[in-house]
Amino acid sequence: MKLDARLAAVASLIEEGCPLADIGTDHAYLPCYLIISGRSPFAVAADVAAGPCEAARRTVKALKLEAKVAVRQGDGLAILRDEPHLEDFYIVIAGMGGSTIAAILEKDIEVAQKARGLVLQPMAGAAGLRSFLCGRGFALIKEELVLQGEHLYEIIAAARGENCRYSPGQLLLGPLLLRDKHPLLKLQLAKQRSKLARTLAAMAQGSEAVNSPKYKYLLQLAEEAEEIEDAWYDDRS
Repeated sequence: MKLDARLAAVASLIEEGCPLADIGTDHAYLPCYLIISGRSPFAVAADVAAGPCEAARRTVKALKLEAKVAVRQGDGLAILRDEPHLEDFYIVIAGMGGSTIAAILEKDIEVAQKARGLVLQPMAGAAGLRSFLCGRGFALIKEELVLQGEHLYEIIAAARGENCRYSPGQLLLGPLLLRDKHPLLKLQLAKQRSKLARTLAAMAQGSEAVNSPKYKYLLQLAEEAEEIEDAWYDDRS
């Protein structure tokens, strides 16, 4: 069984020997892969909707993994509230917006905080998700970038811990990506700087927007991102 580059990177951040819960599962491909590869002993594939759960059951049945992959229909982390070994679990939430992921975690924050770790792959809003995690007592453990086609995906691994104070620019670009000088960091820098420039240019068209606190904040963020990028290029020269 083979995963695409995005899900393979998510899988690589699950600690070997730990069970996982895939929230918002996609046909249970990730849980089944982790079981087959021997990386996880048990997995939960969960979704709030009946359709994805039925698709997950078909995958699990076809691979004869019914004893090791449990398919549960439920709202977010609610499916883990009665899990007896939650402290061993990694919780995966992938393929959703950062604000949606944060809302799922916040709704059952006690469950999220009790788990061994989180692996999150936001489709957008990674900076806000990092800020949420830091504000709720999580430390960033590892960050990954994956280029699949034309899309650059950010993946964040977190766990309960301290030392999660970062500047707005670091939250935008990925503090651990910057620290580790990730091979795809140049693309990340260009992507985020370009996005900021477009947003500022659009806001500058209106006098009300250009005088707003949001515009001033984004302008400062763009300046910090430029300083970080300049420092990165200086380090490589």
